[in-house]
Amino acid sequence: MGGCAYVSGELCPYIKHAPQTLEGFEVWEIILTGGYQLRLFPNGAIIGFDIGSLILICESLGYDTQALIHLIPRIEAGLRQAIKQHGDSNAEHFDSDSSHPRQ
Repeated sequence: MGGCAYVSGELCPYIKHAPQTLEGFEVWEIILTGGYQLRLFPNGAIIGFDIGSLILICESLGYDTQALIHLIPRIEAGLRQAIKQHGDSNAEHFDSDSSHPRQ
């Protein structure tokens, strides 16, 4: 096994975890569109996504809000796992007043 679809003999995580359904693709688009819609602790640490903002994005795009509500806990779990694994080494710090990454 090899090629661009494999990393260290294993299926590439981007392929392995890619959305498989229309709803999955729609929710992924919502996350990409509203990726800065986060809830933060006072110290700037990420709690999770601002669900209300994501629902507004979902509704404005005409997507299925039930799929979003169903998948958000799993997406937030992945977000927390990524933060735990990568810590500050690859993390952007967010300014809670503007919801934009600090440089």
